[in-house]
Amino acid sequence: MSETRLNPSNLSPNIYKTIVKYDAQIYSETTLNKELIELVKVRISQLNGCAFCIDVHSKHALSLGISERKLLLLNAWKEAPLFTEQEQAALRWAEQVTFIQNLEDKQTQLHELKAHFNDKEIVDLTYLIGLVNVWNRLAISMNYEISR
Repeated sequence: MSETRLNPSNLSPNIYKTIVKYDAQIYSETTLNKELIELVKVRISQLNGCAFCIDVHSKHALSLGISERKLLLLNAWKEAPLFTEQEQAALRWAEQVTFIQNLEDKQTQLHELKAHFNDKEIVDLTYLIGLVNVWNRLAISMNYEISR
């Protein structure tokens, strides 16, 4: 029995186009490093269990020159020595914002971020995290499929 799949781009094209534009704007208008953006996208997708998004963003990360080893260790970034302090701060923030109920000490988190990012970059990173969570929820709930 095949699963029902809804296609948001066909069923609600204007909202879908707005989300796509939002994604492109974050990527083009931020000073955040593109490799960092993809690491955050993959990590959030791992947290949410979105196979479709992990596949898409891992391929993009590889095309940007992120090593396979780094991608394989992303799930254990806290223990892996491959991640810079800036990447660690961004990944920690991504996890905290994705699981917002766990964001207890916002001031400490923001202080850590300010050591590595300017205020606009922190806002851009937070926009990015919110957007990836939207994409993950769409892909999971609408049964997006990975191409073979």
